[in-house]
Parts: sequence; structure tokens; C-alpha cells
Amino acid sequence: MSQYGFLNDAILALGAGHLHSTTNLDVADMVQKYRCSAIQGINSEDNFDLPNALDLNNSDRATAVLAAIYALAFTSLHMGDPIGHFMVLVRGCSAVTRRIVEAGFNSPLFPQDEEKLTIRPHMDVMRKRMGNATPLPTEVTDAARESLRLVQETCDFLPFEQDFLKRMQSVVALTSGPIEGD
Repeated sequence: MSQYGFLNDAILALGAGHLHSTTNLDVADMVQKYRCSAIQGINSEDNFDLPNALDLNNSDRATAVLAAIYALAFTSLHMGDPIGHFMVLVRGCSAVTRRIVEAGFNSPLFPQDEEKLTIRPHMDVMRKRMGNATPLPTEVTDAARESLRLVQETCDFLPFEQDFLKRMQSVVALTSGPIEGD
């Protein structure tokens, strides 16, 4: 779990929103709960004020705020919100990104130095951030493999979801080796 509760809540809202829009589950109340909690968390942490909030010299927090706003924007699409709500969140993404760039932070969510958004810059950023991170325990990767296997056996997928599942399986398959990319 993230040390930033607002990011956890935004991701949970996104997941619940996806379930709400793609299944017959009615989890709209849960989506709203997590969305509100995420927004409250962003606003309350360090007395969040967009023009000044990212002057904290904390690139991890800045990236977490940006990731949460992206997740909330996509949740807005899943929930069929009016386009105005979605556009407010898109403008929030733009404003936070601008503040991150101005602060000179390096974020895995966007390229630096006007590079194109490719795997190489992302992998370079993540390598620096992970340093000598401890590999995941075998139990965790085994559980992830088993979960993906069960999902594949249980669910019917649209083509893009099948592609996403294959990519997730590829990521899990790489967990036993060094981080690579190209």
C-alpha cells in the first residue's frame, strides 16, 4: 500500500468504477466513498493548496498527487460523470504536472527533457527509484501468478482486457529476474 492514503483511495475508486461500468455490480456508492476520501486526503494533507503544495521538495508526494488525480479523472469516465467534471480533473492533471516540471522533479508518470514517452525513460526513472530494492518474496509472485490464472479461467474478456491480462502476466513472469526494459 502507498504511504499516501489518498492515492490508495483513488486507485480503489478507479477499480470499483471499472467494475461498476463493466459488470452488473452496483458499486456506485463505494466509488463515491473512495472518490470523496481521495479528494479529502489530497486537500487535507499539508493543507494542500495547488499553487503551493508541490513546493515541499518531495517528488514522491508530488507524483502520488498526480497519480491520484489521473485515477480520479479516469474514474469520472467510468461513472458517466458530466464532461465538465472530467475536464476539471484533466485541468488538475495539467496544473500538477506543470508544478512538478517547474520544481524540477523527475516523475515516472511523464518524460523529462522533452523525451518522447517511451519505455526507456520510464525504466531509467524506475531503476533510480528502486535502487537496490529487495526482490519480492516468492509467495507474493506465486500468489500473483495464481490470481491471474484464476481470473483468466473465470472471466470473459474483451480484446483490450485480454491484452492487459497478458501484459500483467508478463510483468509477473519478470519478477524473478532483474528489471529490464526496451
